[in-house]
Amino acid sequence: MDPALVVSIADTIHDTCSEDPDKYYEIPHLQTMDDRITNLEILRTVINHMLAHKLIKAMQRDEESVFRIVDRELAERLQQLSAEESLLFTHIDSAGTEGIWTKTLKIRTNLHQTTITKSLKSLEAKKFIKCIKSVKHPTRKIYMLYHLTPDIGLTGGPWFTDAQLDDEFISALKDAIERYIYEKSFPRGTTAEHFPPGWQGYASLEGIHRWVADKGLTDVAMELADIKALVDVLIFDRRVERVGVRGYKSIRGTIKLTGRGVLGRPLEERIKNGLTETPCGHCPVKDICEDDGPINARNCIYWADWLKQII
Repeated sequence: MDPALVVSIADTIHDTCSEDPDKYYEIPHLQTMDDRITNLEILRTVINHMLAHKLIKAMQRDEESVFRIVDRELAERLQQLSAEESLLFTHIDSAGTEGIWTKTLKIRTNLHQTTITKSLKSLEAKKFIKCIKSVKHPTRKIYMLYHLTPDIGLTGGPWFTDAQLDDEFISALKDAIERYIYEKSFPRGTTAEHFPPGWQGYASLEGIHRWVADKGLTDVAMELADIKALVDVLIFDRRVERVGVRGYKSIRGTIKLTGRGVLGRPLEERIKNGLTETPCGHCPVKDICEDDGPINARNCIYWADWLKQII
Protein backbone atom coordinates (compact mmCIF):
# COMPACT_ATOMS: atom_id res chain seq x y z
CA MET A 1 0.00 0.00 0.00
CA ASP A 2 1.27 3.48 -0.88
CA PRO A 3 2.89 4.97 2.30
CA ALA A 4 1.69 8.45 1.33
CA LEU A 5 -1.90 7.16 1.17
CA VAL A 6 -1.53 5.55 4.62
CA VAL A 7 -0.29 8.82 6.10
CA SER A 8 -3.08 10.78 4.42
CA ILE A 9 -5.82 8.47 5.75
CA ALA A 10 -4.20 8.44 9.20
CA ASP A 11 -4.25 12.25 9.24
CA THR A 12 -7.95 12.26 8.33
CA ILE A 13 -8.78 9.77 11.11
CA HIS A 14 -6.69 11.68 13.64
CA ASP A 15 -8.31 15.03 12.77
CA THR A 16 -11.79 13.51 13.00
CA CYS A 17 -11.12 11.80 16.33
CA SER A 18 -9.55 14.97 17.71
CA GLU A 19 -12.98 16.62 17.61
CA ASP A 20 -13.88 14.38 20.59
CA PRO A 21 -10.52 13.32 22.08
CA ASP A 22 -12.02 11.59 25.14
CA LYS A 23 -14.19 9.24 23.10
CA TYR A 24 -13.41 5.56 22.51
CA TYR A 25 -13.69 4.53 18.85
CA GLU A 26 -14.50 1.06 17.53
CA ILE A 27 -13.34 -0.45 14.22
CA PRO A 28 -16.63 0.13 12.35
CA HIS A 29 -16.64 3.78 13.39
CA LEU A 30 -13.06 4.35 12.22
CA GLN A 31 -13.85 2.73 8.88
CA THR A 32 -16.49 5.38 8.10
CA MET A 33 -14.11 8.31 8.59
CA ASP A 34 -12.53 8.13 5.13
CA ASP A 35 -14.05 6.93 1.85
CA ARG A 36 -10.66 5.57 0.80
CA ILE A 37 -10.95 2.84 3.42
CA THR A 38 -12.63 0.29 1.16
CA ASN A 39 -11.77 -2.79 3.20
CA LEU A 40 -10.54 -3.86 6.64
CA GLU A 41 -7.04 -4.59 5.36
CA ILE A 42 -6.52 -0.92 4.53
CA LEU A 43 -7.85 0.10 7.94
CA ARG A 44 -5.53 -2.37 9.73
CA THR A 45 -2.55 -0.91 7.88
CA VAL A 46 -3.54 2.62 8.84
CA ILE A 47 -4.16 1.67 12.50
CA ASN A 48 -0.78 -0.08 12.72
CA HIS A 49 0.85 3.06 11.31
CA MET A 50 -0.90 5.23 13.90
CA LEU A 51 0.02 2.85 16.73
CA ALA A 52 3.66 2.82 15.64
CA HIS A 53 3.73 6.62 15.66
CA LYS A 54 1.86 6.82 19.00
CA LEU A 55 -1.01 8.74 17.37
CA ILE A 56 -3.60 6.36 18.79
CA LYS A 57 -3.72 3.87 21.63
CA ALA A 58 -5.54 0.55 21.71
CA MET A 59 -7.36 -0.99 24.68
CA GLN A 60 -9.97 -3.61 25.49
CA ARG A 61 -13.52 -2.76 26.53
CA ASP A 62 -16.19 -5.41 26.92
CA GLU A 63 -13.86 -7.88 25.14
CA GLU A 64 -13.71 -5.62 22.07
CA SER A 65 -10.81 -3.56 20.77
CA VAL A 66 -11.36 0.19 21.05
CA PHE A 67 -9.07 3.10 20.23
CA ARG A 68 -8.46 6.52 21.69
CA ILE A 69 -6.71 9.43 20.03
CA VAL A 70 -3.38 10.80 21.30
CA ASP A 71 -2.46 14.47 21.01
CA ARG A 72 0.17 15.04 18.28
CA GLU A 73 2.55 16.87 20.60
CA LEU A 74 2.39 14.05 23.15
CA ALA A 75 2.77 11.48 20.36
CA GLU A 76 6.00 13.12 19.21
CA ARG A 77 7.35 13.05 22.77
CA LEU A 78 6.36 9.40 23.23
CA GLN A 79 8.29 8.42 20.12
CA GLN A 80 11.47 9.60 21.85
CA LEU A 81 11.12 7.10 24.69
CA SER A 82 13.15 3.91 24.94
CA ALA A 83 11.40 0.56 24.64
CA GLU A 84 11.51 0.08 28.43
CA GLU A 85 10.20 3.59 29.14
CA SER A 86 7.42 3.12 26.60
CA LEU A 87 6.39 -0.18 28.19
CA LEU A 88 6.28 1.33 31.68
CA PHE A 89 4.38 4.37 30.41
CA THR A 90 1.73 2.13 28.84
CA HIS A 91 1.05 0.30 32.11
CA ILE A 92 1.04 3.52 34.15
CA ASP A 93 -1.35 5.09 31.64
CA SER A 94 -3.75 2.14 31.91
CA ALA A 95 -3.85 2.53 35.71
CA GLY A 96 -5.57 5.91 35.38
CA THR A 97 -6.20 7.99 38.52
CA GLU A 98 -5.66 5.00 40.83
CA GLY A 99 -1.97 4.78 39.95
CA ILE A 100 0.15 1.65 39.96
CA TRP A 101 2.60 0.24 42.52
CA THR A 102 6.22 -0.34 41.46
CA LYS A 103 5.94 -3.98 42.52
CA THR A 104 2.96 -4.43 40.20
CA LEU A 105 4.94 -2.78 37.39
CA LYS A 106 7.76 -5.28 37.89
CA ILE A 107 5.36 -8.24 37.71
CA ARG A 108 3.54 -6.96 34.61
CA THR A 109 6.60 -5.84 32.62
CA ASN A 110 9.06 -8.55 33.76
CA LEU A 111 11.81 -5.93 33.63
CA HIS A 112 14.85 -5.95 35.92
CA GLN A 113 14.46 -3.72 38.97
CA THR A 114 17.48 -1.62 37.98
CA THR A 115 15.93 -0.96 34.56
CA ILE A 116 12.58 -0.07 36.15
CA THR A 117 14.17 2.37 38.60
CA LYS A 118 16.23 4.06 35.89
CA SER A 119 13.31 4.31 33.47
CA LEU A 120 10.92 5.68 36.09
CA LYS A 121 13.42 8.39 37.03
CA SER A 122 13.73 9.32 33.37
CA LEU A 123 9.96 9.47 32.87
CA GLU A 124 9.63 11.63 36.00
CA ALA A 125 12.33 14.01 34.81
CA LYS A 126 10.52 14.39 31.47
CA LYS A 127 7.23 15.04 33.32
CA PHE A 128 5.46 12.03 31.83
CA ILE A 129 4.65 10.58 35.25
CA LYS A 130 4.73 11.47 38.95
CA CYS A 131 5.09 9.59 42.21
CA ILE A 132 2.25 10.01 44.69
CA LYS A 133 1.73 9.05 48.32
CA SER A 134 -1.11 6.78 49.31
CA VAL A 135 -3.05 7.26 52.54
CA LYS A 136 -3.79 3.53 52.69
CA HIS A 137 -0.25 2.41 51.79
CA PRO A 138 2.15 5.22 52.79
CA THR A 139 5.28 3.10 52.26
CA ARG A 140 4.47 2.16 48.66
CA LYS A 141 5.77 4.02 45.63
CA ILE A 142 2.81 4.60 43.35
CA TYR A 143 3.05 6.21 39.92
CA MET A 144 0.49 7.83 37.66
CA LEU A 145 0.48 10.12 34.61
CA TYR A 146 1.80 13.59 35.37
CA HIS A 147 -1.34 15.53 34.43
CA LEU A 148 -3.85 13.38 36.33
CA THR A 149 -5.40 14.15 39.72
CA PRO A 150 -5.09 11.17 42.11
CA ASP A 151 -8.22 9.31 43.13
CA ILE A 152 -9.57 10.41 46.51
CA GLY A 153 -9.03 6.86 47.77
CA LEU A 154 -5.29 7.45 47.43
CA THR A 155 -4.97 10.97 48.77
CA GLY A 156 -7.76 10.95 51.35
CA GLY A 157 -9.23 14.10 49.80
CA PRO A 158 -8.54 17.70 50.84
CA TRP A 159 -8.16 16.79 54.51
CA PHE A 160 -4.78 15.14 53.98
CA THR A 161 -1.42 16.75 53.27
CA ASP A 162 1.40 14.42 52.20
CA ALA A 163 -0.76 11.46 53.30
CA GLN A 164 -1.13 12.92 56.81
CA LEU A 165 -4.42 14.15 58.28
CA ASP A 166 -4.15 17.97 58.45
CA ASP A 167 -5.85 18.67 61.80
CA GLU A 168 -4.81 22.33 61.83
CA PHE A 169 -6.30 22.98 58.40
CA ILE A 170 -9.56 21.22 59.29
CA SER A 171 -9.91 23.13 62.56
CA ALA A 172 -9.17 26.49 60.93
CA LEU A 173 -11.64 25.90 58.10
CA LYS A 174 -14.34 24.81 60.55
CA ASP A 175 -13.82 28.03 62.54
CA ALA A 176 -14.05 30.13 59.36
CA ILE A 177 -17.25 28.38 58.22
CA GLU A 178 -18.81 28.75 61.67
CA ARG A 179 -18.05 32.49 61.62
CA TYR A 180 -19.70 32.79 58.18
CA ILE A 181 -22.80 30.96 59.44
CA TYR A 182 -22.85 33.11 62.59
CA GLU A 183 -22.79 36.32 60.55
CA LYS A 184 -25.90 35.16 58.69
CA SER A 185 -27.70 33.88 61.78
CA PHE A 186 -28.82 37.11 63.42
CA PRO A 187 -30.18 40.49 62.24
CA ARG A 188 -27.81 43.45 62.05
CA GLY A 189 -28.65 47.13 62.46
CA THR A 190 -31.93 46.36 64.19
CA THR A 191 -33.20 45.74 67.70
CA ALA A 192 -34.60 42.33 66.72
CA GLU A 193 -32.65 39.41 68.19
CA HIS A 194 -33.77 36.84 65.64
CA PHE A 195 -35.04 36.65 62.10
CA PRO A 196 -38.78 36.01 61.64
CA PRO A 197 -40.07 32.44 61.10
CA GLY A 198 -39.59 31.25 57.54
CA TRP A 199 -36.53 33.46 56.96
CA GLN A 200 -34.73 32.31 53.80
CA GLY A 201 -31.47 34.19 54.30
CA TYR A 202 -29.66 31.70 56.53
CA ALA A 203 -26.41 30.18 55.30
CA SER A 204 -26.83 27.24 52.90
CA LEU A 205 -24.37 24.57 51.79
CA GLU A 206 -24.20 26.09 48.33
CA GLY A 207 -23.58 29.55 49.80
CA ILE A 208 -20.85 28.29 52.12
CA HIS A 209 -19.23 26.42 49.23
CA ARG A 210 -19.15 29.56 47.06
CA TRP A 211 -17.86 31.69 49.94
CA VAL A 212 -14.96 29.33 50.69
CA ALA A 213 -14.00 29.30 47.00
CA ASP A 214 -14.37 33.09 46.55
CA LYS A 215 -12.27 33.82 49.64
CA GLY A 216 -9.54 31.42 48.54
CA LEU A 217 -9.38 29.81 51.97
CA THR A 218 -7.97 26.56 50.63
CA ASP A 219 -5.25 25.61 48.15
CA VAL A 220 -7.25 22.60 46.97
CA ALA A 221 -10.63 22.52 45.27
CA MET A 222 -13.42 21.77 47.72
CA GLU A 223 -16.45 19.77 46.62
CA LEU A 224 -19.91 20.41 48.03
CA ALA A 225 -19.67 17.06 49.83
CA ASP A 226 -16.47 18.25 51.57
CA ILE A 227 -18.23 21.35 52.89
CA LYS A 228 -21.17 19.24 54.05
CA ALA A 229 -18.81 16.98 55.98
CA LEU A 230 -17.44 19.98 57.91
CA VAL A 231 -20.89 21.42 58.58
CA ASP A 232 -22.05 18.02 59.84
CA VAL A 233 -19.15 18.05 62.31
CA LEU A 234 -20.19 21.52 63.49
CA ILE A 235 -23.72 20.19 64.01
CA PHE A 236 -22.38 17.20 65.94
CA ASP A 237 -20.30 19.58 68.08
CA ARG A 238 -23.47 21.62 68.78
CA ARG A 239 -21.95 24.73 67.21
CA VAL A 240 -24.43 24.87 64.31
CA GLU A 241 -27.99 23.66 63.77
CA ARG A 242 -30.25 23.12 60.80
CA VAL A 243 -32.95 25.70 60.08
CA GLY A 244 -35.73 24.80 57.67
CA VAL A 245 -34.91 22.61 54.68
CA ARG A 246 -31.59 24.07 53.51
CA GLY A 247 -30.46 26.60 56.11
CA TYR A 248 -27.88 26.52 58.92
CA LYS A 249 -27.74 28.72 62.00
CA SER A 250 -25.12 29.32 64.65
CA ILE A 251 -25.81 28.06 68.17
CA ARG A 252 -23.97 30.68 70.17
CA GLY A 253 -24.49 32.69 73.28
CA THR A 254 -22.13 35.49 74.23
CA ILE A 255 -19.08 35.77 71.95
CA LYS A 256 -15.66 37.08 72.90
CA LEU A 257 -12.58 37.38 70.71
CA THR A 258 -9.48 35.49 71.85
CA GLY A 259 -6.87 36.24 69.18
CA ARG A 260 -6.39 35.25 65.56
CA GLY A 261 -6.47 31.81 63.97
CA VAL A 262 -4.30 30.27 61.28
CA LEU A 263 -6.56 31.75 58.60
CA GLY A 264 -5.97 35.22 59.99
CA ARG A 265 -9.53 35.46 61.30
CA PRO A 266 -10.60 36.22 64.88
CA LEU A 267 -10.96 33.20 67.11
CA GLU A 268 -14.11 33.14 69.19
CA GLU A 269 -14.92 31.42 72.44
CA ARG A 270 -18.46 30.47 73.33
CA ILE A 271 -19.32 31.45 76.90
CA LYS A 272 -21.84 28.98 78.25
CA ASN A 273 -24.62 29.91 80.62
CA GLY A 274 -27.94 28.46 81.68
CA LEU A 275 -29.84 30.10 78.84
CA THR A 276 -27.46 29.17 76.02
CA GLU A 277 -27.32 25.55 77.19
CA THR A 278 -31.10 25.07 77.02
CA PRO A 279 -33.03 24.73 73.75
CA CYS A 280 -34.78 28.05 74.40
CA GLY A 281 -31.47 29.90 74.32
CA HIS A 282 -31.02 29.22 70.61
CA CYS A 283 -34.55 28.36 69.49
CA PRO A 284 -35.21 29.71 65.97
CA VAL A 285 -38.97 30.14 66.67
CA LYS A 286 -38.96 31.27 70.29
CA ASP A 287 -40.65 34.56 69.32
CA ILE A 288 -43.90 32.71 68.54
CA CYS A 289 -43.69 30.21 71.42
CA GLU A 290 -46.54 30.70 73.90
CA ASP A 291 -48.83 28.61 76.08
CA ASP A 292 -51.77 28.49 73.69
CA GLY A 293 -49.80 28.82 70.46
CA PRO A 294 -48.85 26.21 67.85
CA ILE A 295 -45.42 26.05 69.48
CA ASN A 296 -45.27 25.74 73.25
CA ALA A 297 -43.30 24.08 76.01
CA ARG A 298 -45.68 21.11 76.19
CA ASN A 299 -45.12 19.91 72.62
CA CYS A 300 -41.55 21.17 72.06
CA ILE A 301 -39.45 18.40 70.53
CA TYR A 302 -36.23 20.30 71.36
CA TRP A 303 -37.08 20.17 75.07
CA ALA A 304 -37.86 16.45 74.89
CA ASP A 305 -34.57 15.64 73.15
CA TRP A 306 -32.59 17.87 75.52
CA LEU A 307 -34.13 16.32 78.64
CA LYS A 308 -33.30 12.82 77.36
CA GLN A 309 -29.65 13.85 77.03
CA ILE A 310 -29.28 15.30 80.52
CA ILE A 311 -31.40 12.86 82.55
